[in-house]
Amino acid sequence: MIKYTSYTKDVFKDLETAEQELIKEASIHVRDAMKETAGRLFKKRSGNLIKGLSYNIIDRDTALVGPGPKAYHAHLLELGTIDRKTKKGHKKGRITKTPFIIPTFMEETQAVVNIMRRQWI
Repeated sequence: MIKYTSYTKDVFKDLETAEQELIKEASIHVRDAMKETAGRLFKKRSGNLIKGLSYNIIDRDTALVGPGPKAYHAHLLELGTIDRKTKKGHKKGRITKTPFIIPTFMEETQAVVNIMRRQWI
């Protein structure tokens, strides 16, 4: 009697692992580019903006890259604000629009495509 062994599951598992590694590498590349841009554009005070830029791999083919909880103010820097006042009427000024998240994504699109085009095996 001849016994046949199938390695199909192993091959698919290896392909999935390789794909996840490329997604992770692309996410890290975009995160690092975003940190570099933020460091160049904004004065470092607490460092929370740069520390808060991160990535999170959601499932086998999806990752999120951008500001996390420590960078709670990133959207204010990205989109700007109007003149602000406290409840007591004290003026707090405005934040001028300084986009760095979306432009970084746009600049790094080709680099991400190049990373994802690499051979998996």
